[in-house]
Amino acid sequence: MVKIYLVDSNTKDEDILENPNTTAVLGINEYGNRSIKDCANFNFSIPSKVLFQNYKFVIEMSFDEAKWLFINPVKILEK
Repeated sequence: MVKIYLVDSNTKDEDILENPNTTAVLGINEYGNRSIKDCANFNFSIPSKVLFQNYKFVIEMSFDEAKWLFINPVKILEK
């Protein structure tokens, strides 16, 4: 499974690990027995309801018994 979501930028990374309290889920892929590459290859978009501000962009990957979280700062700007 791969899940991509936004979290408030003030949330500590340790808290995201325990309880992410997502601001917006951007996409979820569950591919069963397919490869990580297949599961991670999908498109998503930022919903219009998301405020223009700083967030943490989180990619959560679970494969077999392993789980990875990639947390990066991101700023959503108006076009």
